[in-house]
Amino acid sequence: MLVSSLPDVPGHTFEIRGLVFADCFPGSIGGGNLPTMIQTIIEQANGFRANAIIDVKLTTSERILCVMGTAVVVTRIQG
Repeated sequence: MLVSSLPDVPGHTFEIRGLVFADCFPGSIGGGNLPTMIQTIIEQANGFRANAIIDVKLTTSERILCVMGTAVVVTRIQG
């Protein structure tokens, strides 16, 4: 699964399938474990039958860490 912070995939088109996110409160189970959070959004994207997650963002505040992105199906532009 492609996971990218870019808002698109150069040279490709895509169809949006849905939004994916994972959040964690520091000190909770997982403790803001970023690899676990990425795995969570990948599992959500699989549920949308997506093959990529684009525009991935990481936001944080004093109490919460959140990872979010857009699940898409990427296709190659012929040409």
